Amino acid sequence: MLKKIICAVLCAALSVSLAGCTDSGSDNIPGWLEDRISYKGEAERIRDESGEIMRCIKEKDKEGMKMLFCEKVRNTSGFDEQIDSVFDFIDSGDTWSYDIKTTASGGQSISDGEVTDWDVHPEIRDIQVSYDRGNYFDNKYYGIDYYWHIVCDDDKSLEGIQYMRIELLNNGTLEIGEYVG
Repeated sequence: MLKKIICAVLCAALSVSLAGCTDSGSDNIPGWLEDRISYKGEAERIRDESGEIMRCIKEKDKEGMKMLFCEKVRNTSGFDEQIDSVFDFIDSGDTWSYDIKTTASGGQSISDGEVTDWDVHPEIRDIQVSYDRGNYFDNKYYGIDYYWHIVCDDDKSLEGIQYMRIELLNNGTLEIGEYVG
């Protein structure tokens, strides 16, 4: 009889302690799983944003590239010329390949369960642009990293890419935008 009482008390204590592992605002998803879901959302966002950067560069879409940047950077003097320099720096090739890294350094601030500030610093690596020169192929290798403020409740004009660095392997670097907040 004593064993049954002890077992019932332990089961009740275990139930109460496990109930603390969920957040009532998250449809009873355990905290450790919710973190994984948030991470997956970040990876998908990075993949989409990096894919859009590559599309704009390959298609020389100046307006599309400008809209990826935050309002504060877009309104700085000389920004149009900086965007033009991207298309001069990376030649259009016949074939493209690249590797989008979906993990990135960065940080988040959360208030009352809502993300109020979220920034990441993703990379697009091993960008190979090939040029058909008739009887041979010529290749150039680039890398891109950028600072992207995904959420900034304090100043919405900071949401977007603020800074981008494009490197031509062993042959120069181009920087556009600036860290503004």
